[in-house]
Amino acid sequence: SRQRYWGPPIPIVYCAAGGALPVPDDQLPVLLPPLDEFRPTGAGVSPLATVAEWVNTTCPQCGGPATRETDVSDNFLDSAWYFLRYTSTERDDVPWDDARVRRWLPVGMYTGGPEHATMHHLYARFISMALHDIGLLPHAEPFARLRLHGTITRDGRKMSKSRGNVVNPDEYIARYGADATRMALLFLGPFDEDADFSDRGVVGMVRFLARVWELCADDGRRTTDDQRPAAEESERRQWSVVGGRLVTRVTEELHARRFHTAIAALMEFANWLRGANELPAEQAAEARRTLVLLLAPFAPHISEELWERLGGAGSVHDAPWPAAAIVAETVHELAVQVDGRVRERIR
Repeated sequence: SRQRYWGPPIPIVYCAAGGALPVPDDQLPVLLPPLDEFRPTGAGVSPLATVAEWVNTTCPQCGGPATRETDVSDNFLDSAWYFLRYTSTERDDVPWDDARVRRWLPVGMYTGGPEHATMHHLYARFISMALHDIGLLPHAEPFARLRLHGTITRDGRKMSKSRGNVVNPDEYIARYGADATRMALLFLGPFDEDADFSDRGVVGMVRFLARVWELCADDGRRTTDDQRPAAEESERRQWSVVGGRLVTRVTEELHARRFHTAIAALMEFANWLRGANELPAEQAAEARRTLVLLLAPFAPHISEELWERLGGAGSVHDAPWPAAAIVAETVHELAVQVDGRVRERIR
């Protein structure tokens, strides 16, 4: 992987008398020479080896003839500190601005695939710790939190062109929309576990979003016999309880990256709202706005449209996240008896 053109040249020169020597600091960085033909030669050497005027140089120790190392650093070397560079991309005099690094880093949450764990994440931690040890970074760990996602399979097998089971999301987005496709992926299962993709999941999300549209854009609360049973009278009168539980559940599930269960909560609430025919108009409007606000992270486009139709100010993505009301619940104490003796009391 290092015998290619792209990448930082390794700053080493070889001298017959002195052996392998580092390029002096005042000659760094070693830049790539312009090269018209940069494809691998197939001869087991880097394309840089064909540029004689670049390869041949002077030994920094004895002043005699020397040759440059023609391999370049692995791409994982640069990807191991890109998050530092992102803070100061306009600076060409330093790799990063120290004040910005202290403000923005370490990375709060890193989400990636498990295939990076043994290379990219390992190198990123090594380089961060090394820079910290020599006083160039205020923190040793590059990422405060790390969450690795699972693999999406098709028909129980890893997707591969050779197997012909690769799913192109563009086709689903063109047919069903980005929101339905996105939610179908999030609904597959736990974020950090493997899951199998199916067309049924996308179609199911299309139906759910159509139901939300009916509820919010068309005020489609139904009373026909083919709908789910309406909520109980007591529950209809306690929108604050139902809404508070919904907001709490979705908020907690989002923080825990349990997207599938957060979406399930939204589905349950949409069913409840559809049957809550006696909900006062003001509470019904608040319930619909809350549903759209909680749906926005999962289906950003339809939520934006519905928010405007519901009279929301500005963008739904700039609106405050709903606050969960503290729900008062009755506490019962149960006495647990074994052989006539109280062994435990459970609240």
